[in-house]
Amino acid sequence: MTEHTKQLSDQLYWGIASLKGWDEALGTAHGWRGPRAQSVGRLISGILVAGGEDRAPIAMTGQLDDNGTGTLAVLYPDVIVIATAATILASNASSDISVRPLSAVTSLGVKAFHNYYDGTDRYTRHTQLEVSVTIDGDPVTFTGSGYIGNEFTDDNAVKAALDTLRAHLAR
Repeated sequence: MTEHTKQLSDQLYWGIASLKGWDEALGTAHGWRGPRAQSVGRLISGILVAGGEDRAPIAMTGQLDDNGTGTLAVLYPDVIVIATAATILASNASSDISVRPLSAVTSLGVKAFHNYYDGTDRYTRHTQLEVSVTIDGDPVTFTGSGYIGNEFTDDNAVKAALDTLRAHLAR
């Protein structure tokens, strides 16, 4: 594993840790080790390999509930990696990872949570956006995480996701 790959795995880890619910699962797995850590570690390794070990994500989104069940979507320049976890911290944890091409995106929606009248001198227009897509019939929504900021979950990442998805749909 190269130094660059290690850095990307760290970036992926901290991006996931910035998402609601996932932060707690990662913290618990790290603190307890054993099967809990293995389930979470396998999921992160699977996402890293699925997206490309030498490629950085553009944006990510997802949520994990108190039972350790939820989803995670990681956008790369040409694919979206979708991970689904079921009771990720339990001994019977399961997860599924799929790689979907951007051609699987069938719709793109944008919602702004600001208005022009607030002005753009202090706030860029691409802040506070929600970008929603449908991928093979499944909805995925990228929104800036006010939970714990990260380069893959902040407003700039949502704007980058919009730019990437819009450019793909325009082809």
